[in-house]
Amino acid sequence: MFRLLFSCCRTIFLTIFLIIAALIGYIAFYPFPTLDQLSKDWPIQTLEEYHQKMGPIMKANGVTMNFPPKLASFVKISLSNGIVFNALEGGRKEGDANQKLLIFMHGYPESALLCYGRYLDHFIQQGYWVIAPDMRGYNTSSKPVPEGVDLKQINNGLPSELTFESLKKYLQDLNGIANEYIDVKLAKDYQLLVTEYAKRTKAIFISHDWGAATLTYTMREYPEIIEKAVLGVAIRANQGKYIKENFGPFLTQVYKSWYVFFLQALGLSDYLFRKNDFAFLLNFGVFDEEGRKGRLSAEEAKFWLQNIRSSFTTATSFYRGAFRSQSKRSFDKEKVNVPVLFLHAENDRYLTEETSQFALREALTEEAQKKSKVFIVKESSHWVQFYGEKFIKEIDEFIRK
Repeated sequence: MFRLLFSCCRTIFLTIFLIIAALIGYIAFYPFPTLDQLSKDWPIQTLEEYHQKMGPIMKANGVTMNFPPKLASFVKISLSNGIVFNALEGGRKEGDANQKLLIFMHGYPESALLCYGRYLDHFIQQGYWVIAPDMRGYNTSSKPVPEGVDLKQINNGLPSELTFESLKKYLQDLNGIANEYIDVKLAKDYQLLVTEYAKRTKAIFISHDWGAATLTYTMREYPEIIEKAVLGVAIRANQGKYIKENFGPFLTQVYKSWYVFFLQALGLSDYLFRKNDFAFLLNFGVFDEEGRKGRLSAEEAKFWLQNIRSSFTTATSFYRGAFRSQSKRSFDKEKVNVPVLFLHAENDRYLTEETSQFALREALTEEAQKKSKVFIVKESSHWVQFYGEKFIKEIDEFIRK
């Protein structure tokens, strides 16, 4: 019996090792095309062409789209924890304490503009005050790192003179940077944004991808500041029960999340993702698919690449910080009374719908559950912002109720 068990375990570990080795080899040696090579055959090359195609589609579905927005502008927002947000802001009515505040939270590897930025005018026209910050670590928002770490040097990748000591210092720096992007610090940024900068007790949050994950941290730590939440990533609650009840979908989600675990390989993942000007990341992110469908212009894609180049190390630290939680609170112990609209992309390569359905039951109070739902964005890839005509009106209805 012992020999059989040992043999099974050995086979499993050997299989996992071979899969990982094959994956690393694939990323390292496959000639992924660069953005210029990908985008040269896209039907939409400029933002002007993008507006000419998508503008009428959005308008026919009651959605205003301007990229970049015309009614919001970039501002700097300084918080008492030392973070300075670069943010799009618009629609504020001075002295109107009853005006609803919408805070938009972007994902990885996006920015405030590249995510919901194109729809800010839509919400401003309806009378909302909107704030869409570049999260810490992104664009020109603060990129906190430990004292003594040269972020510019780290962003260049592996040390130019590769020695044991230089490699050790490089890996230690990457590890230290990850500690600046843990759950409680990310949540604090948004608590201060609402209470300190906006001087409000509550706001409505609209999020995507890592913005949604950060919003779940904020819901757990400061539920009192959230009036309603639009999430693109499920709340992690009662994982043991979820695995027991949904073992198949759990394995599917683990498979879809392989890159999350791969990014924990400090140095190696950084090197492979940076290779050939982030060619693997751009291909893995299905940008070519969206470009060929005319949902993404070559001009906008270059903004994405520019953002990745400037923010890769700190943005990727969100994934690494996720495994270093310092929170003392848990949805398992305390459900939150926050109505939630889960947006799930029908063709999402990275997330399963089952986690969202489960989260409704396990993380929210019965009262909040009655006001919450999962909405499937038909035909959409993970990047739902390219499909606004299919879900923006759903957000309108949700936040008006």
